[in-house]
Amino acid sequence: MGDRNERILGPWCVTPEARELTRLPSRLEESLDELTARTADGDGLVVASASELAAERGGLLPDWVGPETFYLVFMDVVLPAVMRLPTVLGLHKPDRRLHVTRDSGALRRLLIASRRAIPMEGIVDAYGVGDELVLVLGDLTIRSLPRSELPGVGDLSEAGFSDFEIDPDGTYLRWPAEDVDLSVPGILQAVNPMFLADAEIERLSREDTGRALRQMRTDRKLRQRDIAGLSARQVRRLEKGTSRLTAEAAKAFARAFDLSLDRFLELLGTRVREWSDEVDHGIMAGRRNS
Repeated sequence: MGDRNERILGPWCVTPEARELTRLPSRLEESLDELTARTADGDGLVVASASELAAERGGLLPDWVGPETFYLVFMDVVLPAVMRLPTVLGLHKPDRRLHVTRDSGALRRLLIASRRAIPMEGIVDAYGVGDELVLVLGDLTIRSLPRSELPGVGDLSEAGFSDFEIDPDGTYLRWPAEDVDLSVPGILQAVNPMFLADAEIERLSREDTGRALRQMRTDRKLRQRDIAGLSARQVRRLEKGTSRLTAEAAKAFARAFDLSLDRFLELLGTRVREWSDEVDHGIMAGRRNS
């Protein structure tokens, strides 16, 4: 799938009809203008009403639209017309590229999610299907989660389980009758105990972790070949920043340092922030002295 957190920040096309339907506050309109002004770079996202797309109006879609484009579509036509959209748009995998909703707040939540440090921690849309909760996350991935594994709502009836609200900013789902709020990290952590660690590894993999890893290793008087599960060459590449941190590498370092994975990630994150602060202070000092 690649880095979906970057893909969602490719060019956006939001039709005037979709803008009118969603009525974003001014601060989000400004952010949306910045995204729609981007040049074609990445998969791209089109937000439109189903009626606009089903009618195949000429000139509606930008020239960068292709088979990798994502679509967020507001349903304002009958179901048979919606069923035609994959053909009209030339989609080969509509289950991954096309999401249709009646909730006009989905664009607001998607836009807010795109501004999060980890977009997938925002909720764009959600619905219950039988014994499963289906989430459309801020990176436009879709997760189907068993109701029985969700804290506080696993024992509800099907009707009670489906009676939830989505926070206007997409931060959590709320079951008012049960007084239960569940965020994406809370939901995914309940189903997959490694979720929070995976999310932190994903965040750190985009940071310059090489110096911090090297410092943590040398503080413990370990050699590069002492990290069991990784070759000395792999450790060297991680410390030089020519390889990105992965879950397997993080686990290997944690074992070698005799730390839990959570504690290792906490310490690594602290070291990375300290180093970044040093660099920022050095840059500011240099500007003052120049």
